[in-house]
Amino acid sequence: MLGRNDICLCSSGKKYKKCHGNDEVYNKEILIIPFEHPQKKVICDTYVAINEDFRRNPNPGSCHITSSVMYVLLQEQNVECEVCIGEVEVPGLGYFDHSWIEIDGVPFDIAIQLTLDEKRHSRVYAGHDLNECSIDPSMVNYRFSKDGLDNRVAGEIYRTPLTNYLDNAPDQRGWETIERISSKLGIDISRNVLREKYKHTGRKLIEV
Repeated sequence: MLGRNDICLCSSGKKYKKCHGNDEVYNKEILIIPFEHPQKKVICDTYVAINEDFRRNPNPGSCHITSSVMYVLLQEQNVECEVCIGEVEVPGLGYFDHSWIEIDGVPFDIAIQLTLDEKRHSRVYAGHDLNECSIDPSMVNYRFSKDGLDNRVAGEIYRTPLTNYLDNAPDQRGWETIERISSKLGIDISRNVLREKYKHTGRKLIEV
């Protein structure tokens, strides 16, 4: 991954932090990714809002929380999606348990940019990497299986309904994050209503 003061790979001659390392530039890249959906703008705006919140409140290894937040916010805007869990393979990082969102079977993944061991990777939008001045298909393999979920962590999260997970999310980053971002998106929500609505919702286990 490029350092912020390195020259951007897009040949602009600018430093990465002034070019594709800048959120405004990166947000424009999203618009040219080949992903069509009736609610494309809602999906884009929600993804950007969650990513900007993540950048302000970085939380290594927060894929389970971040995917939960994205799932609820998208569902509350009538975007059908799935919150997935499974093993993923990342070049240079190996494989690990992970959670992400899929819309029409296509992965959207913000937390992959800062894994539990604090290694970084490109954010994934509609199956495409965003951090390297490229809209090439993501290098992350979301259809990977080897050891199965770790029963002590990911396995337990898989077995836990979304409401219970968010109620007990580490560092109070569950419902509070949903409320904070929903306010910025102009979504009127009630935590009590959401708790009831998602009390039986589980994650989709991806196995190959």
